[in-house]
Amino acid sequence: MNMTLSSIKNKIPSIVAFLIVINGIIIILTGFYPFLTNYLDGTDLINKPLIASLFQSQNYNIGISSIAYFVLGYFLIVIARGIFHRKRSSWLSAVCILTCVISINFFSDQYDMLFYLHVFELFCLISSYSYFIQTKNFFYMSYSHFMIILSFVLSFGYGVFGSYLLRDDFENLHTFLDSIYFTIVTYSTIGYGDIVAKTETARVFVTSMTFFGLASFAAILSYFISTITTRVQKVVKNLKIEGFHMKNHIVIFGLNELTEQVIEKLSIDRASYIVVTENHGNQNLTTNSNNQFITGRYNDVKIYDDTNLKQAANIYLGLRNDADNILALLSIQDFFEEKKYNKPNIILKINDVNNLAKAKKLGADEVISPVSLATTQILKSITKTSE
Repeated sequence: MNMTLSSIKNKIPSIVAFLIVINGIIIILTGFYPFLTNYLDGTDLINKPLIASLFQSQNYNIGISSIAYFVLGYFLIVIARGIFHRKRSSWLSAVCILTCVISINFFSDQYDMLFYLHVFELFCLISSYSYFIQTKNFFYMSYSHFMIILSFVLSFGYGVFGSYLLRDDFENLHTFLDSIYFTIVTYSTIGYGDIVAKTETARVFVTSMTFFGLASFAAILSYFISTITTRVQKVVKNLKIEGFHMKNHIVIFGLNELTEQVIEKLSIDRASYIVVTENHGNQNLTTNSNNQFITGRYNDVKIYDDTNLKQAANIYLGLRNDADNILALLSIQDFFEEKKYNKPNIILKINDVNNLAKAKKLGADEVISPVSLATTQILKSITKTSE
């Protein structure tokens, strides 16, 4: 028995997704209902009382155009797909939309078939909340951000529903849409003056609206601005996009003491380069608009695309050990041979002098051995001093 109840409850998200798809289709058809009545009047479909009343019942008398119906219906269908895959963001969107629609129906005294369908959908979503929490596809929201959004929703609902209930105490406030408009105008401190409180009760209510609403409106506005700013900064700093547009640049594989010195010099010379490293540990390196750091493996083909390797002028393989440098050389050569691109100049660093011949044989354009260079420089200095 418990297994049966558990299996039924496990299917609730799929059932709700199906119902919301049907709901979205009905709302889309609602937007086209005036056109259907004008151009298809007299057909069996339009003359059926059940179909006509079903579409007409969706008219909330708040001045929504046919385009708005289409957008809302399409949005519900998109949300239904997310609910089917148990995404928490879709769950939250569906709960908010259904709550608003149920509230509009309630205050408009429209208790039709779709009203009870919305109530049933909302009940199913709330009862299956745990199934959406367990998914890995939900968005993360901190507690402070959640409280900001919750306070705004509560204060906004307070203004909308309160002004609608007191609509007789206001001048030019008659519909639910008027209440939404009045709340937005009041909270945003625009104040057109077209809707005015007539009684003392209404004035006290507007004062309380201002007290509760301004702070929450400012907080939610600041939250969204900071969120958008953060996302824009991430896009601007996205190494993949920057690397994709670079041409005739230098791609450096590996970040260590030697390559850090090379990077500092390239930064001073304002050269365009990209550094591919498994761990960008040194955050104090000089940076400018012409260089980027990207995290990835030397044998990852996706990294080659992200760094626009095919249009690089030079590739420097400066990993810590010779084996990784040689494997990187072979991987890059396979990439260019498979794609049939013109191979750029590849410079390979070798620590062990015994591997120099092997590296040259494998096809590196230049092979540099820090030990060999240091030995040569030391010998020159010693010889010069002895003379």
